[in-house]
Amino acid sequence: MMLHELPAWQLRRLIGEKRLSPTELMQHCRNRIETINPTINALVTLDWERVFKEVGELDLSVSRGEELGILYGLPIAIKDLTRTKGMRTTFGSTFFATYIPEKDEARAAAIRSNGGVIVGKANTPEFGAGANTFNSVFGPTRNPFDPSLSVAGSSGGSAAALCAGMVPLATGSDMGGSLRTPASFCGVVGFRPSPGVVPAENSRLAWSPLAVEGPMARNVRDVALLLAGMSSNHPPDPLRRPFDEQRLLGLRPADLYSLRVALSEDLGFATVARSQRALFRERMKVLDQHCTAVTWDEPDLGDADFIFETIRAVHFLDAFSSYSDAEIGRMSENIQSNLVEARRISATDIARAYSEQTGAWRRAQEFFSRYDVLITPATTVQPFPVEETYPHKIDEIEMRNYIQWFALGFGISILGHPAVSLPCGVDYAGLPFGIQIVGPFASDVRTLSIAYGLEELFSNYSDLRQPAVHNPVA
Repeated sequence: MMLHELPAWQLRRLIGEKRLSPTELMQHCRNRIETINPTINALVTLDWERVFKEVGELDLSVSRGEELGILYGLPIAIKDLTRTKGMRTTFGSTFFATYIPEKDEARAAAIRSNGGVIVGKANTPEFGAGANTFNSVFGPTRNPFDPSLSVAGSSGGSAAALCAGMVPLATGSDMGGSLRTPASFCGVVGFRPSPGVVPAENSRLAWSPLAVEGPMARNVRDVALLLAGMSSNHPPDPLRRPFDEQRLLGLRPADLYSLRVALSEDLGFATVARSQRALFRERMKVLDQHCTAVTWDEPDLGDADFIFETIRAVHFLDAFSSYSDAEIGRMSENIQSNLVEARRISATDIARAYSEQTGAWRRAQEFFSRYDVLITPATTVQPFPVEETYPHKIDEIEMRNYIQWFALGFGISILGHPAVSLPCGVDYAGLPFGIQIVGPFASDVRTLSIAYGLEELFSNYSDLRQPAVHNPVA
C-alpha cells in the first residue's frame, strides 16, 4: 500500500520503529497536495518552509531515541477557524485575509505538543456559516469523488483533504452537523464529541454545549488517536470534562451481538429524501444478523427546528455584535440572512427554546435507558452541485433556509450527545453514503467503540465497506 492509504496509527508506529521518517511522510503528503489540491481546493494556506523545518527537528528526535508524542510526525490539517501561531488564519473572511495569530488555540497547541505537524489550513465558509464550503477569499472546495459536487460545510476542506489522501488526520468543528455532514459526503469518519472534551477557550458563549470541535480521519481508530492528541483539560472552558487518553489509544471494537440498536430514518421530524431513506433501510438490514435487538424508534425531540434555530440565533447575535451594519453588508449572504432572522427573536422565544431543549434532553435519557445506540442516515440528501449554496428542495418539499436540510445533524446537537459519521459504502451513483451513530450522554469512548465495531462489520461486505482514498486527477 502507498503511504497515503495507510491509517495514521500505522504511520505513527512506522515512525516509532524508525522505518519511516517524518520527513519522508511529509514529502509524500506534499506530493499528493501539489498534485490534487489545485483541483479540489481543500487546503488554502500552506507554509512548506516552516513545515519541513519542523519535521527535520522531529527526525533528529527519532534518531536520538527520545520519547515521542502520540501524534509524532503525523501531518494534520487544521480547519481555518482555529488560530495557529505563525500561520495565516482567515476564518474564510476577507476581514482576516492576512491575519497571522501570535499563539495557538489550545487544541492546536495540544496537537503540536503531542508531536503532530500542522501542514496547513482547511477551507471553510465565512466564519463557518454555511452548508457548502466556499468563501470570498479562497472560493469553493470540491468533492474528490466528483469535483462538480459539493463537500457540504462547514468542515468541507478537512473532509476533502482526507478523502483525497492529502493528509491522514484533520480537525473540524460542529454546531449543527458541520463536521459530520462533510465527512459523509466525502466517505471519511467525523466525530462530534461531548461538549468540553476538546477545549474551546475562545468561545464567547462558553456555557452553551451547541458548538464543539472534533477530529476527522479515514477510520475510527485514527479518530480516537487524534481526539486523544487534541483534547485537554483546559481551564478557560467551563464545560471541560476529564477524558481517558489511554482508553482512546487502546480503543477496541464493541461486541455488536450485545447491542440494543434503535434505527430512525428521520429522528421523527427531519425532511429526508426518499432515496436516502430507502438506501438506509437496505443497508441496515445487516444489523439484524449481528445485534441482540434492532428496533425502529427515536427519542421525542419536540420542536427541534425551533430549539436549534433559536439557540443558534443567540450565537449569531453575539458573534457579530461588534460589527457595524456596513461591515455585515460585506459578509456572506448566509451571515446576513441569519442575522435578519436572529433579530426577530424575542426573550420569550429564547426562554422557550432552552426550556424545550431541556425537555428533549430528559426524554433522550429515558430513550437511551432502553437502547445502547441510535443510528440514522448521516445526511438528508447525497452530494449536490458545488454551485448551489444548499439543496433548496428535498423531493418536492421546499427548504425554508439553508439550516433545515441538515436536521439529522442538529437534532442530535441540541442533545449534546456524542455522534460519529461513519462511511457505509456508496450509493447507486458511486458517491459516499454515511450513517450517524449516536451514543448515550457523555459516552464518547463507548460511542467510538460501537462505531469501530460497525466499521469492522461493514468491511466484510462489498456494498458497505468504506470507499477507497479518491484521487480526482488520476
